[in-house]
Parts: sequence; structure tokens; C-alpha cells
Amino acid sequence: MIDAKDVDYFRARAQEERELSEATGDPAISLIHSNLAQRYQRLVASENAGRPTLHIAFAAPEHSLS
Repeated sequence: MIDAKDVDYFRARAQEERELSEATGDPAISLIHSNLAQRYQRLVASENAGRPTLHIAFAAPEHSLS
């Protein structure tokens, strides 16, 4: 089981990632933040279902920062 303060942390991180996703003007970066938000939210949901899991693995977009 995940500690209740960890669930609170995951919930807060999901919200933060959603805000970052909306704030960026770069679609590739927005997608990364959106994916992270979804993964944190799944952690919250899985704990509520009694099955905590975390899988964060994504490839960096092929994107030029110039």
C-alpha cells in the first residue's frame, strides 16, 4: 500500500503536470507533461483500487530546441 501522503503527493503532481502542459507553447513538451499527469493520476486511481503501480517510461520527442 502507498502511504496517504504519497497519494496526496501524486495527486498534486498530476495537477502540476496538467498546469505545465497547458502553460507551454510547445506541443511536444505539452504532450510530455500531459502524459506525466495521466500517469500520476493512474497512481492515485490504482491506490484507490488497492493496486498501486507506477510505470513512467517515454521516449523524448525528436524535437529541436533551436
